[in-house]
Amino acid sequence: NNNNNNNKILKMKLQVSLNAKNLRNVAGLMKGTSDPFAVVSLLDDNNPGKAKVLGQTEVIKNSLSPSWVKKFPIEYDLGSRMKLIVSILDEVRKGSNKPMGSAVFEIGSLLGAKGNTKAVSISGGGIVYAKVQKMTSMGKFDFQLCGVKLKSTEGLFGTTDPFFEISRRDVGMKGTEWNVVYRSNVVQNSLNPNWQAGLLDIDTICGGDLDLPIMIAVYYYSKNGKHTPMGQVQTTTNGIVRAQNSNGFTLFRNTSGVGSKPVGNILVKKGSIIGLNDTNPTATSGPSVSSPSAPSLTVYPSFKVENTQNSGDAHVNRPHDSTSGQFTMGNTSMYTSQRYNASPTPQMNIAPSFKVETTAAFVSPASPPVSNEPSFIDYIVGGCEISLCVAIDFTGSNGDPRKPGTLHHFNTDGQKNDYEKAISAIGQILEHYDSDKKYPVWGFGAKYGGVVRHCFQCGTVPEVDGVDGILRAYHETFKSGLIMSGPTDITEVIQNASGFANHKQKTANAKGQQSYTILLILTDGAVSDIQKTANKLAEVSSSPLSIVIVGIGNADFSSMQFLDDFAERNSQLPDITQFVHFNTHRHDPDTLTAATLDEIPSQLTSYFLRNNIQPLPPVACQDEEIVVEPQEEEINLELNFDDDKVTVGNISGYQPAKVY
Repeated sequence: NNNNNNNKILKMKLQVSLNAKNLRNVAGLMKGTSDPFAVVSLLDDNNPGKAKVLGQTEVIKNSLSPSWVKKFPIEYDLGSRMKLIVSILDEVRKGSNKPMGSAVFEIGSLLGAKGNTKAVSISGGGIVYAKVQKMTSMGKFDFQLCGVKLKSTEGLFGTTDPFFEISRRDVGMKGTEWNVVYRSNVVQNSLNPNWQAGLLDIDTICGGDLDLPIMIAVYYYSKNGKHTPMGQVQTTTNGIVRAQNSNGFTLFRNTSGVGSKPVGNILVKKGSIIGLNDTNPTATSGPSVSSPSAPSLTVYPSFKVENTQNSGDAHVNRPHDSTSGQFTMGNTSMYTSQRYNASPTPQMNIAPSFKVETTAAFVSPASPPVSNEPSFIDYIVGGCEISLCVAIDFTGSNGDPRKPGTLHHFNTDGQKNDYEKAISAIGQILEHYDSDKKYPVWGFGAKYGGVVRHCFQCGTVPEVDGVDGILRAYHETFKSGLIMSGPTDITEVIQNASGFANHKQKTANAKGQQSYTILLILTDGAVSDIQKTANKLAEVSSSPLSIVIVGIGNADFSSMQFLDDFAERNSQLPDITQFVHFNTHRHDPDTLTAATLDEIPSQLTSYFLRNNIQPLPPVACQDEEIVVEPQEEEINLELNFDDDKVTVGNISGYQPAKVY
């Protein structure tokens, strides 16, 4: 969404600790045992070819199994691909340090691993262990602002729905830049808005410098995302604290105020800096959610060749098969157990449906507490698994997949189509957080037996293995005798995903665990009934579920943006939906995953907190329990040591994922 009712988690603040075992002794003949230390560097696909040195550990004397004390802070986005390179060297006081080997860890893979720990065998000999943990915050900034006599820009009869953003001034590669760190809720139809209280990490808003310039900018909300600037003021974190119980700040069209008339005021209702208790809250059991599965339904493949002339349907046949047997596909309604039968042919199961029971009504969370409120990292460190469901649009508007240039066409040169690109990019990020890596894949908008189905199973099994399994199920669907049809109705896949999510969380809860589900919907067009879809989103909003809709192609997706903004217009509903247009990110998988997944942390945390479910204690994991993996890629950094400063020269072996 363009604005969140909850604070958006921009960065996950983590710290990495390291140890190694059975390293190769490179000290040399008659020179004793190596004195190993590690240089830790970070490679980010957003800055390919440039490694950032985070620092180096202390030297452990005469040891081939060092356990280093120093920890390295990092900031991580759920949708990003970041690699940690651990270069181990033997300290040589009079001469050049001797390389002992290096290991590469993907941050997302570390975060999703058992105990948040992974082990890699290195080519030089030995094993390197890396563990990621939540970094303790330096404190919080608790604040609440309100607007007074804001000047309307909407005319006499227009509505004014203001919100504000806080940006911090950073000095980046391009000089001074303002980066948004907070976005408030939208207050509808008011020139005297009373915004919800906010709670920010001190290091997020100002990096610990309470006098770092920050900007408060007020906008008038527009559902098309083109928000109208109203006014702004520059201040500091200390400035906000001092402005309590005063006349606050005067807003101007520009920050200097020169040649600009006042356009309203910002009052500070509260502004304080608070410390945090480092202890984690005690875990509690979540509510019981009942999700019995409905009887399975059966699909019989058809090999009938139908005439596509004068029809909006696209007919897809099994190649090299002239059989014309009929079949009927089971009704996918969530509320029926009827079974349809046809001639005995090979079967495949339809997507199982789940009954979703009504849970307690949503209650808006109270103002942010002073205590250490759990974060996304706390739930992941406590072992919460993220499951993925994928729903694919098979409506006729995608075009005949046999024709090059259509959205479902499979290229013979190995180049992925846009559906495949989106599945691969997003799936490869989320698979780190699902231990069994089994995913249901559903389709919608196709005819079987002359009846349009709005939720049917893709592939031959209810859940496929890994991202490659998702792609295979997608391909296999075009051999099932479907007729690409319409309309675009995603309500049944939303209902099914809600039942799936509730079922997973109930099963996990019975085992003392936690689960959350993401539904990825890939579609080439806007939904046919926007109100029906909005009602369904409201109905399932109490489920442990986030819905990410990726628009494929060049259709008008304005109604999808309406769904994205639906929760903002209905303040009693939690925000569970995110829409992203693939074409905006078609040349960069990193920006696609960042855009599609950036709201997942806040949505997951919001669900558990609404239901009074605290994170579980961190999963303990001994070195002996960790499966040692072979080095999948070897990245070599040319390290230069100069006056206790380490820099990186040439980088070899690194392939940034800047293409799909």
